[in-house]
Amino acid sequence: MRRKGYEEKVIAETVEFLKNQNLLNDKRFARMWTESRLRKSYGRWKVRSDLQEKGVDRELIDEVLKQLYSEVNETQIALELVKRKWPSLRKKDNLMLQRISNFLKRRGFSFEVIADAMRQIIE
Repeated sequence: MRRKGYEEKVIAETVEFLKNQNLLNDKRFARMWTESRLRKSYGRWKVRSDLQEKGVDRELIDEVLKQLYSEVNETQIALELVKRKWPSLRKKDNLMLQRISNFLKRRGFSFEVIADAMRQIIE
């Protein structure tokens, strides 16, 4: 609103109104965003990065991620994602394993999750 030239008083009143109507709620937004990203098989690091870019408080991010990611097995999500992308994964040479690892990194999975998933893929 500042960029559009609105007065500070109008901005403050609008923000207050939205908060009172529960339309401006960072916790609710962070939870909904995280749930959406979980359904799309994104890892914790990617979700954290997205929420930080959107200006959500770090403590709130930690709280929401802890709550929602404690309910899921990230390694299993990573493995299912790999199976969807490469349904007939037969060739497990170093190049293919590197491609899989890079793909999981881009999706925001931690190194520990990637290592666990890679161990299970190799077996």
